[in-house]
Amino acid sequence: MKKLLVFALLALFSLSSYAQKDWHMSVNLSGSAPASTAFGDLYKTGFGSSLRIERRLNDRWDITGEIGGNIHSGKDLSLVVSGPNGIAIGDFKYPNMNIYNYRVGARFRAAGQFYLTTELGMSSYMTDEFAIVRDRATAQTFTVPVGLSTSDLSLSHGIGYLFKIGEDNGVDLGLRFDYSPGNSLSSLQFRAGYRFGI
Repeated sequence: MKKLLVFALLALFSLSSYAQKDWHMSVNLSGSAPASTAFGDLYKTGFGSSLRIERRLNDRWDITGEIGGNIHSGKDLSLVVSGPNGIAIGDFKYPNMNIYNYRVGARFRAAGQFYLTTELGMSSYMTDEFAIVRDRATAQTFTVPVGLSTSDLSLSHGIGYLFKIGEDNGVDLGLRFDYSPGNSLSSLQFRAGYRFGI
Protein backbone atom coordinates (compact mmCIF):
# COMPACT_ATOMS: atom_id res chain seq x y z
CA MET A 1 0.00 0.00 0.00
CA LYS A 2 2.79 2.41 0.93
CA LYS A 3 4.62 1.72 -2.36
CA LEU A 4 1.42 2.40 -4.29
CA LEU A 5 0.94 5.76 -2.55
CA VAL A 6 4.57 6.79 -3.16
CA PHE A 7 4.12 5.86 -6.83
CA ALA A 8 0.97 8.00 -7.00
CA LEU A 9 2.83 10.98 -5.51
CA LEU A 10 5.72 10.55 -7.97
CA ALA A 11 3.23 10.40 -10.82
CA LEU A 12 1.73 13.71 -9.70
CA PHE A 13 5.20 15.29 -9.76
CA SER A 14 6.08 13.89 -13.18
CA LEU A 15 2.85 15.15 -14.77
CA SER A 16 3.43 18.72 -13.65
CA SER A 17 5.49 19.57 -16.74
CA TYR A 18 2.41 19.14 -18.97
CA ALA A 19 0.22 21.78 -17.31
CA GLN A 20 2.44 24.08 -15.36
CA LYS A 21 -0.05 26.91 -14.85
CA ASP A 22 -2.40 24.51 -13.04
CA TRP A 23 0.21 23.13 -10.63
CA HIS A 24 1.36 24.44 -7.28
CA MET A 25 3.69 23.25 -4.55
CA SER A 26 3.96 24.26 -0.91
CA VAL A 27 6.56 23.78 1.79
CA ASN A 28 4.93 23.58 5.23
CA LEU A 29 5.87 23.69 8.89
CA SER A 30 3.52 22.40 11.57
CA GLY A 31 2.95 22.28 15.30
CA SER A 32 1.14 19.17 16.46
CA ALA A 33 -0.75 18.44 19.72
CA PRO A 34 -1.98 14.97 20.73
CA ALA A 35 -5.75 14.81 20.38
CA SER A 36 -6.40 11.52 22.19
CA THR A 37 -5.86 10.61 25.82
CA ALA A 38 -3.70 7.58 25.02
CA PHE A 39 -1.38 9.69 22.84
CA GLY A 40 -1.32 12.68 25.20
CA ASP A 41 -0.50 10.54 28.24
CA LEU A 42 2.85 9.57 26.70
CA TYR A 43 3.81 12.42 24.36
CA LYS A 44 4.22 16.19 24.36
CA THR A 45 3.41 18.69 21.62
CA GLY A 46 5.43 17.97 18.47
CA PHE A 47 6.55 19.67 15.29
CA GLY A 48 7.10 18.68 11.68
CA SER A 49 7.30 19.61 8.02
CA SER A 50 5.83 18.49 4.72
CA LEU A 51 6.02 18.92 0.97
CA ARG A 52 2.69 19.23 -0.84
CA ILE A 53 1.74 19.34 -4.52
CA GLU A 54 -1.61 20.46 -5.92
CA ARG A 55 -3.20 20.01 -9.35
CA ARG A 56 -5.98 22.48 -10.11
CA LEU A 57 -9.03 20.82 -11.68
CA ASN A 58 -11.41 23.79 -11.85
CA ASP A 59 -12.39 26.91 -9.89
CA ARG A 60 -13.41 24.82 -6.88
CA TRP A 61 -11.41 21.59 -6.79
CA ASP A 62 -7.76 20.54 -6.57
CA ILE A 63 -6.23 17.10 -6.21
CA THR A 64 -3.35 16.92 -3.74
CA GLY A 65 -0.42 14.76 -2.73
CA GLU A 66 1.75 15.14 0.35
CA ILE A 67 4.83 13.63 1.97
CA GLY A 68 5.79 14.74 5.48
CA GLY A 69 6.56 13.86 9.04
CA ASN A 70 6.24 14.89 12.68
CA ILE A 71 8.21 14.17 15.82
CA HIS A 72 6.69 14.13 19.31
CA SER A 73 8.89 14.19 22.41
CA GLY A 74 8.15 11.58 25.03
CA LYS A 75 7.02 12.66 28.49
CA ASP A 76 8.90 12.08 31.74
CA LEU A 77 7.00 9.30 33.48
CA SER A 78 7.02 7.43 36.78
CA LEU A 79 5.72 3.88 36.58
CA VAL A 80 5.83 0.62 38.50
CA VAL A 81 8.02 -1.68 36.40
CA SER A 82 9.74 -5.04 36.69
CA GLY A 83 13.48 -4.45 37.16
CA PRO A 84 16.50 -6.69 37.79
CA ASN A 85 15.80 -6.63 41.55
CA GLY A 86 12.06 -7.23 41.29
CA ILE A 87 9.23 -4.69 41.20
CA ALA A 88 10.44 -1.09 41.32
CA ILE A 89 9.14 2.45 40.94
CA GLY A 90 11.11 3.88 38.04
CA ASP A 91 11.53 7.30 36.47
CA PHE A 92 12.11 7.45 32.73
CA LYS A 93 11.53 9.52 29.63
CA TYR A 94 9.31 7.86 27.06
CA PRO A 95 11.15 7.63 23.70
CA ASN A 96 10.30 10.13 20.96
CA MET A 97 7.69 9.21 18.38
CA ASN A 98 8.51 9.74 14.68
CA ILE A 99 5.52 9.79 12.33
CA TYR A 100 5.92 9.71 8.52
CA ASN A 101 2.90 10.42 6.29
CA TYR A 102 2.22 9.58 2.62
CA ARG A 103 -1.18 10.83 1.43
CA VAL A 104 -3.28 11.85 -1.56
CA GLY A 105 -6.58 13.72 -1.47
CA ALA A 106 -8.64 16.71 -2.55
CA ARG A 107 -9.08 20.39 -1.69
CA PHE A 108 -12.35 22.29 -2.09
CA ARG A 109 -12.40 26.11 -2.22
CA ALA A 110 -15.57 26.88 -0.30
CA ALA A 111 -15.49 30.71 -0.45
CA GLY A 112 -12.76 32.88 -1.92
CA GLN A 113 -9.44 31.53 -0.65
CA PHE A 114 -11.03 29.63 2.27
CA TYR A 115 -10.84 25.88 1.67
CA LEU A 116 -11.66 22.44 3.04
CA THR A 117 -9.32 19.52 2.52
CA THR A 118 -9.26 15.77 3.09
CA GLU A 119 -6.52 13.22 2.43
CA LEU A 120 -6.11 9.45 2.72
CA GLY A 121 -2.90 7.47 2.90
CA MET A 122 -0.47 5.60 5.09
CA SER A 123 1.44 6.67 8.20
CA SER A 124 4.47 4.99 9.75
CA TYR A 125 4.97 5.23 13.53
CA MET A 126 8.40 4.55 15.02
CA THR A 127 10.07 4.89 18.43
CA ASP A 128 13.31 3.69 19.99
CA GLU A 129 13.18 0.05 21.05
CA PHE A 130 14.07 0.62 24.72
CA ALA A 131 13.70 3.27 27.43
CA ILE A 132 16.25 3.77 30.23
CA VAL A 133 14.66 3.56 33.69
CA ARG A 134 16.15 4.81 36.97
CA ASP A 135 15.08 2.91 40.07
CA ARG A 136 14.11 5.48 42.73
CA ALA A 137 15.09 3.26 45.64
CA THR A 138 18.53 2.09 44.46
CA ALA A 139 19.41 4.71 41.80
CA GLN A 140 20.27 1.84 39.46
CA THR A 141 19.39 2.14 35.78
CA PHE A 142 18.07 -0.56 33.48
CA THR A 143 16.18 -0.79 30.20
CA VAL A 144 12.57 -1.76 29.47
CA PRO A 145 11.18 -2.61 26.01
CA VAL A 146 8.77 0.06 24.74
CA GLY A 147 9.53 0.07 21.01
CA LEU A 148 6.93 0.67 18.33
CA SER A 149 7.34 0.25 14.59
CA THR A 150 4.15 -0.01 12.58
CA SER A 151 2.28 1.41 9.61
CA ASP A 152 -1.43 2.07 9.37
CA LEU A 153 -4.11 3.65 7.22
CA SER A 154 -4.40 7.35 8.10
CA LEU A 155 -6.73 10.24 7.30
CA SER A 156 -6.38 13.99 7.52
CA HIS A 157 -9.23 16.51 7.45
CA GLY A 158 -8.77 20.26 7.67
CA ILE A 159 -9.58 23.86 6.88
CA GLY A 160 -7.36 26.69 5.76
CA TYR A 161 -6.96 30.02 4.09
CA LEU A 162 -4.54 31.09 1.36
CA PHE A 163 -3.23 34.66 1.59
CA LYS A 164 -2.28 35.22 -2.04
CA ILE A 165 0.89 37.04 -3.05
CA GLY A 166 0.55 37.72 -6.74
CA GLU A 167 -1.08 35.27 -9.14
CA ASP A 168 0.53 31.98 -8.11
CA ASN A 169 2.24 32.47 -4.75
CA GLY A 170 0.86 32.80 -1.24
CA VAL A 171 1.02 32.01 2.46
CA ASP A 172 -1.13 29.02 3.40
CA LEU A 173 -2.43 28.77 7.00
CA GLY A 174 -4.59 25.94 8.24
CA LEU A 175 -5.70 23.42 10.85
CA ARG A 176 -5.62 19.64 10.38
CA PHE A 177 -7.00 16.70 12.32
CA ASP A 178 -4.91 13.58 11.66
CA TYR A 179 -5.94 10.12 12.82
CA SER A 180 -5.64 6.41 12.08
CA PRO A 181 -8.70 4.18 12.49
CA GLY A 182 -6.47 1.33 13.67
CA ASN A 183 -4.85 3.11 16.64
CA SER A 184 -5.26 6.02 19.06
CA LEU A 185 -2.48 8.26 17.71
CA SER A 186 -4.62 11.21 16.61
CA SER A 187 -3.35 14.79 16.59
CA LEU A 188 -4.46 18.35 15.91
CA GLN A 189 -2.04 20.38 13.78
CA PHE A 190 -1.54 24.04 12.97
CA ARG A 191 0.21 24.48 9.63
CA ALA A 192 1.92 27.39 7.96
CA GLY A 193 3.35 27.09 4.49
CA TYR A 194 4.55 28.96 1.43
CA ARG A 195 2.79 28.06 -1.82
CA PHE A 196 4.18 28.73 -5.29
CA GLY A 197 3.43 27.86 -8.90
CA ILE A 198 5.45 25.26 -10.80
